[in-house]
Amino acid sequence: MPVELSIAQARAWRAEALGRARDFEEAPGWRTKVQEGPLSVEVLHPPGDHAVVRGEVLLAGPLASLAPAILLDRDASRAWDPTLSRWRVLARCPEEASELVQIDVLTGAHPLVRNRELVFFEATLGGTGVSTIARSQDLPQVPPLDGCRRAFLALAWRRLEPLDDTVLRYRAMWQTDMRGALPRGAVARGQVDAMARELRWFGEKWPAAPAG
Repeated sequence: MPVELSIAQARAWRAEALGRARDFEEAPGWRTKVQEGPLSVEVLHPPGDHAVVRGEVLLAGPLASLAPAILLDRDASRAWDPTLSRWRVLARCPEEASELVQIDVLTGAHPLVRNRELVFFEATLGGTGVSTIARSQDLPQVPPLDGCRRAFLALAWRRLEPLDDTVLRYRAMWQTDMRGALPRGAVARGQVDAMARELRWFGEKWPAAPAG
């Protein structure tokens, strides 16, 4: 069955995801887990909910080059995201710069842990810099990818913000329910490690000059 994405859906889903992201951004209780110069990773444990992970790093380069490599081109993201091997666009809403997407998530955690896959809405946002906001949608008519169990992406918010003519600040925030009988603590640690690896890769690829 074909999947459609209307303008009304895109606007409502974007507002829902942004509202969730901003609530987490302002929430108390964030704890630093990784601090390496300008690179940092923090975790929040909302009561009765899955852990939220956020991080940031400073990068050097033009926004016009880094935005596609980091945010906008999924083929390019394979260079830094080892968990991604398959993806397809299910529907588009060009008027709202939005898509419905299905991707796999190669967990690699344990031979008995099935790989996951996600079906999510993602919008590209303007303003200062470039950002994307994503959240899973319940679409049972879309069959899971072969060999995968469907997980739930509660939030993925990624931002590239110019600080001056040469330096960008990259920020990311994730909340994922991997589903299945997996210990929440282990999943949270895995998310922190994944965030740190991603930020280190970006920092090595596009290093910003040290302050001073």
